[in-house]
Amino acid sequence: MCNRLPRRSTTKGVSVVEPDHRFLFKPFLLLLLLCLTAAAGAPREAHAVLVQIDTSALSGIGRFEFSLLDGDGTAANNSVTISGTTIQDVGTTNKDRALGNSVNFDVSFTTHFTPAFLGATPDLLVLNLLDPSNNFTLVDTDLDALAAPVPYQDALLVIDLSNGRVLTPATSTPTINVVVPEPSTVTLLAALGLLCLGRSLVSARRSFARA
Repeated sequence: MCNRLPRRSTTKGVSVVEPDHRFLFKPFLLLLLLCLTAAAGAPREAHAVLVQIDTSALSGIGRFEFSLLDGDGTAANNSVTISGTTIQDVGTTNKDRALGNSVNFDVSFTTHFTPAFLGATPDLLVLNLLDPSNNFTLVDTDLDALAAPVPYQDALLVIDLSNGRVLTPATSTPTINVVVPEPSTVTLLAALGLLCLGRSLVSARRSFARA
């Protein structure tokens, strides 16, 4: 059945066709729902985080060593990209940077856990800060797991590649602050923005209805 536009009678008996603003609003509502669905149900095959490291307590050149350590026994089932460089397990990449300020890295990674043997553990991404002249650590942190199936020591960052859980040190000598915003923050902000857009559209609809 065709949708007919409402008619309003004037004092002179002339019918004036008025636009039905419900049909103007529906496409915007549909777009809003689609965007919210995409934000909430987007594939989580790959995660992306920004790693922010305050190195103001140090000077000179530091070597940021990113290592993808295998724990599940399945080769190359995870990959990590650090500021344009991609590694797979088992793999390492070094990024030499000037110290004394904030050093940032864009890190994206997959989260696969494919145990190849009983007692297998997740793959890990581990970040250490080293002296490039001898590859000794420049910092002592409390992020140690020497007795773990996948051991690491004096790490600045550890990411569990089965669920995306991020660990940073609570203390370090010298003091190095590592900040990694939650991956879900961007999605949450996008959803809130879309909700605000939806409320604006509802208000606009009501204004049209009163006009």
